[in-house]
Amino acid sequence: MLQKTQRFICSITTLLLIFSFGFFEGSIVHAWDEAALDSPFGFTTSFYPPKRKSNEEMLAKRKNFEFDGITGDNPPYSTAIELGVKWERQSNPVLDWSFVQRDKESIQQGKYNWTIPDNFLKRIPEEMNIVVTINVNTKLLRPGTWEFIVPQAKEAYIEFVKKAVERYDGDGKDDMPGLKNPVKYWQVENEPVIQVKKKQGGGPGAGGQGAGAGRQGGPPPGMGQRGGPQGPGFMGGQRGQPPGSDRMGGQTQKGSEWKGYVELINITSSAIKSADKNAKVLSGGIVSPPPKMRTEILNEFWLPVIRALDKDSIDIFDFHWFDDSIIDSYTTYKILRNALDESGLTNVDVWMTETGASSKEGEKGQAIQVIKRYVYPLSYGIKKVFWAWALVEGWPPFDCESMFEYTGLIYDGNCAGDPGYGVKKLGFYTYRLMTEKLKNSDWNNVAAISNGKNGIYAYKFPQAEKDVYVLWYEKENGKTTIDLKVAENSKYTVTEAIPNVSEGKQLHSASKNIFNTKTLISSGKTLPVEISSTPVFVEGKKSGDTEYVSDEIDDDDESSVSEIVDSKEQPPTGKTPQMPGGYGQSPTGGRPMQPKGPAMGGQPGNGPHRGQPIPGGQMPPQRGQSSDNLPTTISGKSYRDLEVWQSSMDLAVECYNLTKEIPQGKNDALAGQLQRTAASIPATIAKGQAMQNPKEFFNHLSIANGSIAELETYLQVAERLDYIDSDSIKQIKQKAETIAASISRLQKPFADKTQH
Repeated sequence: MLQKTQRFICSITTLLLIFSFGFFEGSIVHAWDEAALDSPFGFTTSFYPPKRKSNEEMLAKRKNFEFDGITGDNPPYSTAIELGVKWERQSNPVLDWSFVQRDKESIQQGKYNWTIPDNFLKRIPEEMNIVVTINVNTKLLRPGTWEFIVPQAKEAYIEFVKKAVERYDGDGKDDMPGLKNPVKYWQVENEPVIQVKKKQGGGPGAGGQGAGAGRQGGPPPGMGQRGGPQGPGFMGGQRGQPPGSDRMGGQTQKGSEWKGYVELINITSSAIKSADKNAKVLSGGIVSPPPKMRTEILNEFWLPVIRALDKDSIDIFDFHWFDDSIIDSYTTYKILRNALDESGLTNVDVWMTETGASSKEGEKGQAIQVIKRYVYPLSYGIKKVFWAWALVEGWPPFDCESMFEYTGLIYDGNCAGDPGYGVKKLGFYTYRLMTEKLKNSDWNNVAAISNGKNGIYAYKFPQAEKDVYVLWYEKENGKTTIDLKVAENSKYTVTEAIPNVSEGKQLHSASKNIFNTKTLISSGKTLPVEISSTPVFVEGKKSGDTEYVSDEIDDDDESSVSEIVDSKEQPPTGKTPQMPGGYGQSPTGGRPMQPKGPAMGGQPGNGPHRGQPIPGGQMPPQRGQSSDNLPTTISGKSYRDLEVWQSSMDLAVECYNLTKEIPQGKNDALAGQLQRTAASIPATIAKGQAMQNPKEFFNHLSIANGSIAELETYLQVAERLDYIDSDSIKQIKQKAETIAASISRLQKPFADKTQH
């Protein structure tokens, strides 16, 4: 009897192993590491190219489609693993349709050559998640549009997408031979805006603002610029374009470009998910143009695209950011987030799959940007951030002109002053430190302690065993001290994020003690930390609420810098006011600007801010002043005196408690969003009142009202998913509606004047 029982147990165990390891039907069961999926640390691309012999050799390889995917590190991607990179976004055009079906006959006969994507994808280790961008063959589109020239071209494209996904999905059916790491994330084109004119230095090589405009994503290092086979088009298409040209030329009819891209997303997504129901689809990325072009790009392309998308066509929305200031990215994010939510795409996450900074003006400046370009977007809602371009520097035609020649974290040995191929920059070591310090963070509960108030940026990354803070001070060559509210009488380690040498060539991967560190002991629950333009990590025992008091007062700010920061002070979670003709770019940072009336002149939304003259010789009101005889009944009062603030604080606490009903791990993202939105309501009211300016108060009340609508939406989502009891939600909604009515009443004394 015992032997029979043992044999039965063995049989069951064997059967479980068969299913667990995918032996059944030959499928690959990827050992998805939950931490790797949660990690926000990505690269476009972390491929480590071998040293280039000559540019001529690269052009010859491109002409002959000789892309072997061999890396310069061994084993492949080991350098990225050392850095803590968990997401690899394969650079364009690894899966360009024109690489797989290179001529008319291949398409007509259904023949596929997978050599190029195979060469790259087979080398990516299982520790990394893969994002692959699918590129349509531009010769099969009408000039200036995303419309296929003939129905047969559309059908052939759909079949290509299905074949590609099936080849790399790891289900054991028609997989690439030897596939080890399935692809589950697919992007529909890279930067699909096609009517971006190269203005004001917006093209590659411009550097600084707008450096990405007109850039259709780079090729894998050493592959040359994107472009299909040269020579006459096929199936009635246009002639091939020379490498480096814009995606498409010619005139377009109004709306034809975005409508065509909507259809492209919808048909591509349908094809992807018919081949792999578990696949995730990314939109193409918003190009990073000069500020004056953003209104055109958003209003004439991306916002119409978002409104017209099928509700299940994308899982992730992507935008790229190469402007000098990452802080300004929040304005664009908020507009996109609001548009997605209003279009019923509330479950669509937003990623930033391209951002970066050049080391041409110095390695230290680039290393500082590494911290800022990850920490700040993660604090306001971006889920993944990918450094670009790329792990190793170099951008075709390798003429040392483009900023993308210098954005890599490892030198390629090409330009003047380059210390040699393979030498790591300071930013390499900073990136590695960042991933090590933050890797175990609760990414759904990153807290913004200060978003630039008096030049201070402070963020809290909660972890299971400790809290980690990232802090820096924006004023050039300045220092200040902030008092963090932490655990009582506890030890904290402060680590500078930039190595203690001037250049990366002075270090090597195994170098020890390359970051300045010190230990501080909190006095009671206060930890004074001196900060400068060099970011620091502060880590130690977990605490409850967090607040700070800065000894430094901004010369342009007469208010107290001591404030509650349990919720985000800025940017608020509430909706951004609609800007006339589009949206405005804040000249002072990442905060949404208020509407600028037509009488002001100039570009919509780019109106004067405090301290700048208004046309006609007037000056905008300073803090504490009123203009246009606006009521000043808020003057001298504390936000704590406002009943609406008190009620919204109670509402925030109730919402925090309510989210405990959501099963842990079931939908942490929704719980976190509910918490942040609820907390933003009293925080926004407090901020508006503290400004002691009636117009600002009115506008912040509007934002708080928008947050209430946003909160009610998230509650409805939770109710539909049966995460929270309907009666509890009903009570919260009633209280929220009462607060909204109170806000409206509070706005009435200011309404007539502020609407001018």
